[in-house]
Amino acid sequence: MIQKIMVCLCLLLSVPSFAHEVSTDAIVGAGIGKNVFGELPFERYGTIGLRYGDEWKIQLNGGYYLDPAIMESSFVCSLQGGIEVDGKSGVWTSFMFGPAYLFSPDDIKLSGHFQFHLTGGIGIKDSYDNRLGITWNHYSNAGFEQPNLGRDLLTLQLVIPLF
Repeated sequence: MIQKIMVCLCLLLSVPSFAHEVSTDAIVGAGIGKNVFGELPFERYGTIGLRYGDEWKIQLNGGYYLDPAIMESSFVCSLQGGIEVDGKSGVWTSFMFGPAYLFSPDDIKLSGHFQFHLTGGIGIKDSYDNRLGITWNHYSNAGFEQPNLGRDLLTLQLVIPLF
């Protein structure tokens, strides 16, 4: 069921707007995280996604994290909405928020399948609108289920325009 929903959303995001040209972008990211106790080794995180919109955007993400300190890993997907603002000097900033689904919740940091995904980023873009930046990703269930220590990850992100 989730796979069918994700395919439908991907198809919807790739359809150009009839009112004006709206960008559709591919997103690839890789990063690390560290839990709130500061234990090493670092968590690992990878993500891919599609983003649709101009200044206001809708973003569909799929990712995977591995936490070697507690021997936990999971696939995660999210649907976010938010804003991305471009500066005249080629610098961009963004803020995205939305629901997420955690396929394998753990008993130490993130209980429950339902999570919230908060993202903030900053970076640079070139004349072809390719973007490179650093994003902070936070997953949390907002205390609906315990434990809820959350997961914070820093990601190097590449955004490539498709349409």
